[in-house]
Amino acid sequence: MMQAYWHQYIECTSIIVGMLNITYA
Repeated sequence: MMQAYWHQYIECTSIIVGMLNITYA
């Protein structure tokens, strides 16, 4: 259960980082 939550957190973070990269590119 904790592993699934951690995986979801990493996915969400990577999406946010990708959006920021597109915004500030």
